[in-house]
Amino acid sequence: MSVGETLFLETVQIGMQYFIEKIQFLLYKDNPDVFDLIDFDDENIYQEPLLFAQFCFPDKSNLTLENLLYGYMQTKLRPKEMIANSDDFGRIYLANFGWVITSINKQEYTIKTLSNFDIELYIKDEKVAFTLEPLCLLEEGGPEIIKYPINVLKACHPQVSGVEIELDITEITKERIQQLKNAWRLMKQLIPAQYELTKKIVNKMVVFNLINGTGNSFATTSANGTAFFHCYQPEYNEVFFIDDIAHQTGHVIFYAITAEPEHFIKLLPETLLQSFTDKTNQGTRTVYILFHALYTYYVTLIFLNKALEMNSFRGQKLHESRGRICFYINKYRHDITFLKECIGLDALFTDKGRKLYDKIETDLTEINNNWYQKLNHLDLTNQPYNFTYSKFIELNPIEKVHQ
Repeated sequence: MSVGETLFLETVQIGMQYFIEKIQFLLYKDNPDVFDLIDFDDENIYQEPLLFAQFCFPDKSNLTLENLLYGYMQTKLRPKEMIANSDDFGRIYLANFGWVITSINKQEYTIKTLSNFDIELYIKDEKVAFTLEPLCLLEEGGPEIIKYPINVLKACHPQVSGVEIELDITEITKERIQQLKNAWRLMKQLIPAQYELTKKIVNKMVVFNLINGTGNSFATTSANGTAFFHCYQPEYNEVFFIDDIAHQTGHVIFYAITAEPEHFIKLLPETLLQSFTDKTNQGTRTVYILFHALYTYYVTLIFLNKALEMNSFRGQKLHESRGRICFYINKYRHDITFLKECIGLDALFTDKGRKLYDKIETDLTEINNNWYQKLNHLDLTNQPYNFTYSKFIELNPIEKVHQ
């Protein structure tokens, strides 16, 4: 492992401990007896994203803390009886355990744990049938793919003007899951150290498609440890998923790195970029968002660069991967120029922040030097906020990219 990789790993571990202690405190505040039922030293428990969501949006959840901790409890200490409410589709999610599929929506059930640790389901005193579906894992020991909607996770999605969103998770996940798995396996081959770091900190992944409104892929500390992938473009494939897994898990990792942002930046995180320029094109971006963006460009570009170096793609996918790397290099060049010319490195970064920044700049400068001259003839003028291959190919026929 290189010095730079060790730097990120050590910083992430410090940030993870910050979030772990935060959840431990909230659990203790809610019910100090809960620590009699779980292994206090098992840090995986406190990295459960739905615990963060539950404490952030308690009014949006049909789950209880018992439901979220059931699969983490020491088997012999699981409650003999536990209340659980089915969702709009008759499903009950038990974290780290499975999906209880019932026939009645929005029903209060009692889950009983038997002496052999199997479960039974009751409505009042009447035993009812159910199906127990296992969790869907990206790989053995890897992140969980949330294959059905969970109310409290829905609350984590950014909303426009307070309008509640409608989204599909179930069908789009079935459609895209193999591409997601293919991309994940390839990322493991491309950069093992970054793959391991991602696996260490990302607990869940959600593939979704908005039915109403518009939105982007995202990550949020409200469901800390979860990456959300918005699969709204029909042409998405493994190249998209390498890009978006790197990008969104990069957000998750950076949230851990900068759990206490004052250790890395001197300015208030919410300081607007607009305050450093008389131009009006910076919107609501802040200095923290700028630093955050540089890290996500870094993670995305190191994977795309490695995929191209290793000839991982052919034909249309190679065409797309070159378009995407050019797209992100342009974003990186824009932001790093603004940072240096309008803010100043010494004005923004503490010594710790500067060490992280220097690693990012060193690697991105090398990638820029590898590709910018080769690809700067590409026309990206019709690209929206998210790279769109159908628009890219309109202005960049395959023979233009490979000349």
